[in-house]
This record gives sequence, C-alpha cells and structure tokens, in this order.
Amino acid sequence: MTSHRILLICSLVTMPFVLKGVITTPIAEVRLKKGESVDRAIKRLKKKLDKEGIMREIRMHRHYEKPSERRRRKAARAKARARG
Repeated sequence: MTSHRILLICSLVTMPFVLKGVITTPIAEVRLKKGESVDRAIKRLKKKLDKEGIMREIRMHRHYEKPSERRRRKAARAKARARG
C-alpha cells in the first residue's frame, strides 16, 4: 500500500437480492487514519454499520417475508413489549 489513506466502503452491491440494481453511492465509509491499523478501521466500520442498523436491515432481507409473516412477527413483538 503506497498511500496512508485507504477507504473502506460497505456497499449493497454485494447484496443484489436487496436492491435490483447497482448502487453507485456507498452506504457507509470509514477512512483509515494515518498510522491506524486496518483491523481497527474494520472494527470502526462494523460499529458504524451496527449503529445505523444496516446489518439488521440486510439480515431481514436475506429471505422474502410474506406480509402475513411480517404482521405476525410485529404482533408478537408488540405483545412481548406489553408484557415486559
């Protein structure tokens, strides 16, 4: 690596089943600081993705969820919140 600045980009291009096209803009980016290890930058990227809820959204779209299943899941969550 010749440059001290590396751009880590997470894009939904790797998830073609989520969007039926190509995304040209990144959904999250982390710039490597001077003297920072790549492992640390990846950790920051994962933390950012988790904070923004992107990973949860990707996991939800791994498989198609029928509208009736979605309603059932939401009702179960509401019921659990009302109990606790």
